[in-house]
Amino acid sequence: MANRVTQFLLLALIYLLGASALTVTNNSEALAQISSSTGAIQGTVIDPHGAVVLGAKVVVTNTATGVRAEGATLSDGIYIFPLIPPGTYKVEIEAQGFRRAVLPNIVVDVTKVTVANAKLEIGQLSTEVVVNEAAQIVDTRTATTGDVISGDLVKNIPLPTRNFLDLAALQAGVAAPMGNAAALGRGTPQLFVAGQRGTVNNFVLNGVDANNFGNNNLGNVPVPNPDAVQEFRVSTSQYDASQGRGSGGNINVIQRSGGDKFHGSAFDFYRSDKLNANDFFFNRTGTPKPVLNQNQFGGTIGGPIPHLKETFWFFSYQGTRQKNGVSGAVSGSQPVLPATRDAASLAAAFSLTPSQIDPVAVAWLNRPGPYGGLLYPSGTCAGLSAAKCSKPGDQGQFSFSAPSIYNEDQYNATVDRELFHNNRLSGKFFYAKVDQNNPIGGGVSLGQGQAQPQSNTHAAISDTQTITSNLLNEARAGFTLVRSKTLAVEAANVSDIGMTRFNSSIFAGTPAVFFDSGILSWGGISTNNDQGSGNLSYTVADTLSWTRGKHTLRGGAEFRRYRFNIFNNFASRGFLNFPDFTSFLTGTPNDVFVGTGQTDRGFRAYDISGFAQDDYRVTRRLTLNLGLRYDFLSFPTEIGNKLGNFDPSLITPACVAAGGGNCLRAGFVSPAGLGGGFGTPGVSGNTLLNSDKKDFAPRLGLAWDVFGNGRLAFRSGYGIYYIRTSGQTLGRVLSATRLWPIRIQPCRSPLNSPSCRSSRSLMASPHRVLPSLSIQRRDCLLLSLPSILSSELSARRTTRVGMPLSSTSSRRVGWRNWATLARGV
Repeated sequence: MANRVTQFLLLALIYLLGASALTVTNNSEALAQISSSTGAIQGTVIDPHGAVVLGAKVVVTNTATGVRAEGATLSDGIYIFPLIPPGTYKVEIEAQGFRRAVLPNIVVDVTKVTVANAKLEIGQLSTEVVVNEAAQIVDTRTATTGDVISGDLVKNIPLPTRNFLDLAALQAGVAAPMGNAAALGRGTPQLFVAGQRGTVNNFVLNGVDANNFGNNNLGNVPVPNPDAVQEFRVSTSQYDASQGRGSGGNINVIQRSGGDKFHGSAFDFYRSDKLNANDFFFNRTGTPKPVLNQNQFGGTIGGPIPHLKETFWFFSYQGTRQKNGVSGAVSGSQPVLPATRDAASLAAAFSLTPSQIDPVAVAWLNRPGPYGGLLYPSGTCAGLSAAKCSKPGDQGQFSFSAPSIYNEDQYNATVDRELFHNNRLSGKFFYAKVDQNNPIGGGVSLGQGQAQPQSNTHAAISDTQTITSNLLNEARAGFTLVRSKTLAVEAANVSDIGMTRFNSSIFAGTPAVFFDSGILSWGGISTNNDQGSGNLSYTVADTLSWTRGKHTLRGGAEFRRYRFNIFNNFASRGFLNFPDFTSFLTGTPNDVFVGTGQTDRGFRAYDISGFAQDDYRVTRRLTLNLGLRYDFLSFPTEIGNKLGNFDPSLITPACVAAGGGNCLRAGFVSPAGLGGGFGTPGVSGNTLLNSDKKDFAPRLGLAWDVFGNGRLAFRSGYGIYYIRTSGQTLGRVLSATRLWPIRIQPCRSPLNSPSCRSSRSLMASPHRVLPSLSIQRRDCLLLSLPSILSSELSARRTTRVGMPLSSTSSRRVGWRNWATLARGV
């Protein structure tokens, strides 16, 4: 298999080199070109008899800015305007002996080729013919599937939180679960494109990487408000060699720009809970309907900058104020407690003796909190039959709501300038700050509150230079910075309830409490509720486009640098798990978890990519898209060498024969540079022996205009796509070897055995039973970056009214290459 792939790559390279040579002598046709932030216009000019018109003058004008570009038809009547910003254009065509043709309202979409053909009429040049609806709806020039959603559509479709990414699910080949309209904040769309995972998509804003390196989902990516979006496109499959990083969908978003006239708007979207129904369980317990009010307001303004010719600006602001008692609500089974929470009353209610009641449990149950003045509320028998619930000690139910608060302020700004006739400069900026508070958050059902501040900054600059009439260059650079924290409130400390823990001088809060019986969890903050991260990615890229003859060649390179700094005081307060509430009263948990160690990390990684793409127009109706891409996606390192791995070769046969045990510790390794004597000699910074430097990805596509009228296209394609793995992999090594958290399991025998009964005082001093505990270190094997091999055949057509229909069948085969582990050279 490997030999066949190598042979195929060599043939692809030879073909691309041969195509490059052919462009020197062949001068008959051209094909339009795009990048991740631009589109293109291409068309064929013919006379009334269908013969091509050579040398016709073509002028393309941006109707918003008035910026013009001029060109001419080639020997077979083709004209092309590559790498132009998305927007609406007017195309004017002049040729001696023919009337001037005007094609208004030609829309150019991001990463898409717009085909605008013209048929000239014989007559005087001083007269003109206006041709409406000249642009083809069906793309007959590329094998890429996927549609563009325009800014007008984004603005006009009602969205619960004005998150335009929800609209991506309208595309053929995209599956997404139904969003929760009552969720706090803007929501996190999950997009599964062509059967791929939701974490293998590539999100690009203004031609610059805007992914969340921490988890590769769309939760914290920069999302401009709909009034600030020019348009966006989801390429669902068979995208060419200029696109990479993932095997799912390529989501390309462009922010809106200003024009040559001043325009502005204001908006206010208000959502009220007046017509909302109450929750079933809230009605059952007599709990009032939770509040849910949202107000999203703002405006846009843009226009030319006075005294600066061909310079335009745009600004948008959106504020969001949400008060959400639905997301800040909890309901579930809860034991009914006696009015007086002392040992005698609790023992009587739950069929125990007072001596069996743990004093820590009594002190904990009487701590003040937000639930009727207490940290742990009592259930109620309201709505239940007397046979099920009638007295303290029975299983009741509990419902509660406290409004969560979500406030966001978002700013968008763009500046575009024609520096001179053949050079266009564009700068775009996005910033959002979020304050989010949940009064019952904290990772447990009955939390004490949680704050989640976030900020998101994005900036991009691009420069497009027309070197000659058929040679253009686009340079792009930018960054995306995402900061977020999860900080839960702690209403009680271990010292308040008579509990001790070895790390209470650093983390004073009580542990979280969970029950196997399904009643509501409570206590301190949960395992992942004291953490924060800063995710910074830089992008520098360049694309060169050369059109000559039947071949149009593109080549480019891209460099991405990732800085992922995190801290996660994972389970630093620990948690206790009990079979039921009675076990809690007696202080006999069946599981205890305490995290300790160093959990701050500074991960670093980078990507280097290059591509060559040849779009070869075989005939007027048949186009081949031939490309080759190279990706080097480095495995991350850590600035303090705080990584871990496992090398099976270090385990002795005797250890294997014995079934493991402490001898397995010899297999855990860390980078040689780790200080304190913890490093393993000879181990590299990323703990892998080598990194794959042969990730070549051929892309082959075919697009056929079946009838030659632009109404039915046949597409086929083949490609290999390499995936940038996310920081989720890095999160696994937070709990690996030596300096990382440990799991403490205090009691493996039945709870009623003498050994477990003797540990009843565990809540009072869990460190006292440490000598009898087993300590389990958790490690993972680090994988190399997987690749996806896909082949797809799709057909696409339009009806007479121009509505696109799509049917797609696809076959995808994937494999994983396992990296050699541990020892480096």
